[in-house]
Amino acid sequence: MNVAVSMQGYGCRCVACKERGGTQLERLVHLQKDVEYGRMRKWNNRVKKWLLPETKALAGWIAEELTKKGINIGDVANETLEYYVKDLLPSCLIRWEGMEIVRLLKSGNSAFASLFFYEMLSEMLGGLSFKVQKIFHVEYDANSLATMAYEFLWDEGRWSPFDSFKYESSIFTWLATVLTNKIFEEMEALGYSRPHEVSVNNVRLKLLSQPEILRQAVVDLVEVDQFHRLLELYYVEKKSDEVIMEVMKLDEKLYQSMKKNSERMLKVVLLTTEEGHEYAPLVLRSKYTEKQKDNTPDLLFNLSDLIGEGSESSMLEDVLGSAEEMRNSVNLLEDFLIGFSEKMGWKPKDRYVWQQRFIYNVSPAELAQELGVARHWIDLHYSRMNKVIREAFVSWWKKYAA
Repeated sequence: MNVAVSMQGYGCRCVACKERGGTQLERLVHLQKDVEYGRMRKWNNRVKKWLLPETKALAGWIAEELTKKGINIGDVANETLEYYVKDLLPSCLIRWEGMEIVRLLKSGNSAFASLFFYEMLSEMLGGLSFKVQKIFHVEYDANSLATMAYEFLWDEGRWSPFDSFKYESSIFTWLATVLTNKIFEEMEALGYSRPHEVSVNNVRLKLLSQPEILRQAVVDLVEVDQFHRLLELYYVEKKSDEVIMEVMKLDEKLYQSMKKNSERMLKVVLLTTEEGHEYAPLVLRSKYTEKQKDNTPDLLFNLSDLIGEGSESSMLEDVLGSAEEMRNSVNLLEDFLIGFSEKMGWKPKDRYVWQQRFIYNVSPAELAQELGVARHWIDLHYSRMNKVIREAFVSWWKKYAA
C-alpha cells in the first residue's frame, strides 16, 4: 500500500508537497488538510498565508496513532484509510497549528507576531476585555490587552511561557487560560481588586438540565469537530458514556481524556469570548456559590409540566385549583401567566416572546420570522427570561402559596 502518488498537480504550497510523490496516506492527508483546517478556523487571507498545513508532518502523526492502535497501514483498504484520516486529522491539525504558531513567534518574525496578537487573538481578547470590565470595573480594550499579552509572552525574546505548553490541546484554549490569569494578576498589581475569580477551574457546567435549544446553541460554540461531536452526543442527545465510546470508536481512557478536554474548551469559550458571555450565566455555576436549599419547585419549561400534565400535583394547583380545573379553564391560567409576566418590567418585545413561547408554544423559528430577528436571538432571550421569571416565581410562591 506504500504507493508513490504524484501530488504536484494539487497546487499545495507546503514544502512536502513540492516533491514528486508521496505515500497513499500522505495523498489522502494532502487532499483533506486544507478543507478541514478551513472548517476549523475561519482565518482571513493575511493569516492563511502563514498557516499552511504540512502534509508529511500530519501524515506522520496519523501513522503513529494508527500504529499505537495496532493498525498496519499496508493492510488497510483505501476507503478505510480515508476514514482514519478524517477521524484523526482534526486533532493532528490542532497539534500542528500550535507548533507552527510557536515556531513563527520564536523565529523572531515581527510581522506574524503583530498579526497574531492584534488580529488572530482579537476575539479572545475582546471577550477578556469584557470580563475585565465586569470584574474590575475598569475599561481595557482588546488592543491594550494584546500589548500586555505580547509583552508577557515575548519575555525579552525568550518566549518562555510557551515552554509549558504541551500541544495536547488547542493553543488558543491554553492561551485563554494563561492570559486570563496573567492579565488578572496585572490588574491586581495596578491596584484593582476582584472578588472570587471565576475561571475554568472553579466553574462547572450546568447544561444537561437546560432546554434542548439552549444545549445545542452552547455546544455549537465549540468549533473543533471531534470535541463538538462528543459534547453534542453527551449534552444534546444525552447519550450514555458507553454509547458515545461505541459511536466515536474510543476506548475508555481516550474517551475520558477527550471528554475532559472538550468540556474544558467549552468553559474557556464561555468565559473568554463575547458570544460565550451571552450563555455563561445560564449554564455555568461557580464552585464558590453556595447552593440555596429549599423545597421550592423549579419553574419548568413547558406549560403542560407547569399545570401538572401526567402528575398528581403542580405548582399552581393550590392557588388556581387542580390541574383538571385549570385545563378546563384555559383563560384562568392564561390570565395568571400573562399578568405575572406583565409585572416583570420587561420590554414589550421581550414579554411578547416569552408569552408566545411559554404560554402558546409558538416555535422559535416562527417567532424569529415574525419579528425579523435571528433564531439565536429568540432562543437566547427566551432562556434568559425563563431564568428571571423563575426567580420571581419562587419569591411569589414562598409568599402566597407555600
